Amino acid sequence: IGYIEIASPGNKHSEVAMRSFLDKLANALRRGCHLLVLDLHPPTPRDVRGIHAQFWEQHFGDTTAPGVDEQHPLGMAAYRSSLRPTAYFEPFCVGDVLIDMPIFLTPDRYINLPLEATYNEAWRGVPRRWRQVIEI
Repeated sequence: IGYIEIASPGNKHSEVAMRSFLDKLANALRRGCHLLVLDLHPPTPRDVRGIHAQFWEQHFGDTTAPGVDEQHPLGMAAYRSSLRPTAYFEPFCVGDVLIDMPIFLTPDRYINLPLEATYNEAWRGVPRRWRQVIEI
């Protein structure tokens, strides 16, 4: 089983919210769920190197996990659940083409999700009136 989690500003709003969000991710991995986490909001004092780095440090004790930086303040990470979970992290910034990211279905099988193509198709469905409001 794999699922996609898109972090919201509320997940980063407070220490309690951040801890709850990261615990939810860890519990999913422990239950055998594979994850794709999209961190579309800049870092806060609670995740100075992004959600992936904070998650990997808090739940796996690894302070060397890759994270976001000033040039690439957003991130996405695919997590493969197993006895020793694996993470595939990609930082990016607004305006970058979104790369395809894997979502694992089993520890040995995954599919690549076409994030850029999916975003573009969804954007085409937004009424012109709302596109103009969003683009301002």
